[in-house]
Amino acid sequence: MWIVGITGGIGAGKSFLSKSFVSMGVPVHSSDKCIHFLLGHDNEIQKRIKAQWPQAFIKGKIDRKVLGDLVLSSSSDLKLLEEILYPKLLKSQKEFLKRNQAQGRKIVALDIPLLFEVGLNRYCHFVVLASTPLFLRKKRVLQRKGMNLKKFRVFDGEQMKDHQKRQK
Repeated sequence: MWIVGITGGIGAGKSFLSKSFVSMGVPVHSSDKCIHFLLGHDNEIQKRIKAQWPQAFIKGKIDRKVLGDLVLSSSSDLKLLEEILYPKLLKSQKEFLKRNQAQGRKIVALDIPLLFEVGLNRYCHFVVLASTPLFLRKKRVLQRKGMNLKKFRVFDGEQMKDHQKRQK
C-alpha cells in the first residue's frame, strides 16, 4: 500500500488537496479532524485538559478558542497539549493504515500539517506539499472563526518553512 503524506503551512490548501484525493477514491486521514474529534469526544483527554486548563471548559465542553488562547501564550503549554493529544492521534493514524491495508487499498493519504517536524514523513512513499504565498495564507486563515494575527503567527512559527520542506 502506498502512503502519501499531505503537508503544508497553515492556510496553504491541505484541506483542498485532501478533498481532491477523496474525490478520486483515496482514503485520507486528517490530523486536524482527528484532533477536533479527540477534543470533543475523548474522556481521558478532556480530563487531562480540564486538570491543566479548567477555564477552557465552557458549559461542560472544551471551548477550542479559549484553549487555543491559553496554550498559544506559552510554548511550554503548547508542548504539554501536544503531549496530551499526539499519542492518541498517532494511534488513530496507525489504525487507519492497518484498516485500509486489510481492505486491500492500493493508496491512502495522511494529511499532517507537521509531517516533517514530527518525522512522520519516514512512513510516506510520497509527499505532496501545499504551498501558497504567505500573504494569501494569512488572508485565508484570518477569515476563520476564532483566529487572529497572534494565533496565525504562532501556528506559522511552529511549522517548517516551505523552502525547507521542498528540500526534504
